[in-house]
Amino acid sequence: MNILLVGQHQGIEEMVKSQVQPLPRKNTDPDFVQIMTPKKLGEALNSHSFDFVIMRFSPGNASHNEAIEAVKKHFDGRFVMAHCVPGIMIFGRQEHDSNENQETADYNSWVMQTCYQIQKRSVEITNDSNLKHLFVKSDSKLVKLNFCDIQWIEANGDYLAIKTRDRKIIALSTMKNIEKRLPYGDFLRVHRSFIININHITSVQNTIVEIEDKIINLGETYRSGFFRAINSL
Repeated sequence: MNILLVGQHQGIEEMVKSQVQPLPRKNTDPDFVQIMTPKKLGEALNSHSFDFVIMRFSPGNASHNEAIEAVKKHFDGRFVMAHCVPGIMIFGRQEHDSNENQETADYNSWVMQTCYQIQKRSVEITNDSNLKHLFVKSDSKLVKLNFCDIQWIEANGDYLAIKTRDRKIIALSTMKNIEKRLPYGDFLRVHRSFIININHITSVQNTIVEIEDKIINLGETYRSGFFRAINSL
């Protein structure tokens, strides 16, 4: 589960990790990415699919208002939002259209509420693990793909090349949309243009991942997360 921190949040990472109960599912534990100013928000949102964004904001600040709108767009309108007196706002992904808006005046209550939402999202991820396939639009039909057969996915404009064990499908979708539909733990974004199924990795050498005869370079933004994931297997 990916959580983006925007600005300085002293101790929030430790508090969340101490309050959120681990679940028996890979990659449900919180993984934090931090940027210090909203200026780098666009780059961060494009490089990951986040489940939560926690940010400091100043009401009336134009750049902060633009950042809030960018976060809402990132969640495609499916989010729960809460903010408290110290000027901290949290957005969390929800699997239903909620646009829920919550006010919390007390900081400690806000932290507990944040932990509750993160725990709730962990349960959703665990429940989603029962899915074994997805359907993608290719030409004029929907094609069923088993997750276990997908080796890698490459972005090409508004289309994706999806390589399975025995074929390559050209699908109409975006990396951001398909990333949200893939099971946590098995699939990793390793480059702005690539998602891989770690179960199909043949070898890793420095920043090169090989899947059969396909050579994929690890993007700088994704390297630390990739090595954390494969080292925990």
